[in-house]
Amino acid sequence: MIMKGTQQHKKQKDRVAELFRHASARERPPAEDELAIRQALHTEWSGMTRQRKRRRALFTLAAAASAVLAVMVGIKLAPQSAPAPSLTQLAVVEKTVGVVRVKSSDGSLQGPDSATELMSGQQIVTRSDSRMALRWLNGESIRLDENTELILNSADGITLQAGRIYLDTDQAEANEELYISTPAGRVRHLGTRYMTTVSGNVTSVSVREGKVSVDVQGVESVAARGDRLTVDAQGASSRGSVSSYGPEWLWTEELAPAFSSHGRTMAQFLEWVAHESGRVVEFASSDAERLAGDTHLRGRINLGPMRALEAVLQTSDLAAEVSAGTIVVRLRVGS
Repeated sequence: MIMKGTQQHKKQKDRVAELFRHASARERPPAEDELAIRQALHTEWSGMTRQRKRRRALFTLAAAASAVLAVMVGIKLAPQSAPAPSLTQLAVVEKTVGVVRVKSSDGSLQGPDSATELMSGQQIVTRSDSRMALRWLNGESIRLDENTELILNSADGITLQAGRIYLDTDQAEANEELYISTPAGRVRHLGTRYMTTVSGNVTSVSVREGKVSVDVQGVESVAARGDRLTVDAQGASSRGSVSSYGPEWLWTEELAPAFSSHGRTMAQFLEWVAHESGRVVEFASSDAERLAGDTHLRGRINLGPMRALEAVLQTSDLAAEVSAGTIVVRLRVGS
């Protein structure tokens, strides 16, 4: 078996040798052709090498561009400082007593005079010897007592931090409501004249005319004319009564806007006195009432209502007697 396999292998080798004996060597191409072929191969190899270099360079540039883009995106996405809030004029100063300070959102302080514009974000501070009256842009009269701190938030809201303010809404535009935020809750008028006092977390509302709503933690309470409603931040409340005139209102009368009497009558002046003093005007006779309607005044009266009443009547044929909350106007004796 072994000999047979060896003989077959030898026969196959002899056949292969026989085939190669008849094959001739492959002819070499002409020298110039071989040189052209080598140059072509070298050019192709060089081109492939340059392409690889360009690809590496492009890859490097792309990586660098990606890094720059990442930086730019990072810059774009980085937190930006908030733009300065736009300021809105909310009121003008009508009257000041003593030294009042107005602090703006940038920390600057100013001592306002009459006609000074007051802007959103400003804080008004009065001390033990100062008061202020301002006119809100919707027509409301707002008066600040001594030791009061007030922030002007927006066209429909202010914050009373401490002290006492008085609001007269009779000249306010229709459907314009001004909220007063206090530590105890939010005060909203329903067409009225009222006083709001803040001491710590306790808020007290005294209603001279009309109605006032006080919202404490979603629970609303309404105070009407003659009511004094006191609430705290925990929702505890109590009610009492308050007169529409008297010592506790005197400070509001001192800050009353001037009465421009040009072309107006004595009767209109008496209505202004009643409005600002919380009293009622009555005429002792029809003759006194007719004379008040026929008497025209001139000039500008920049006094509190009761002092103005005394000064104006001295120049007329009318006299007045004040009894509690009533002002009785009669003909002067000898007229």
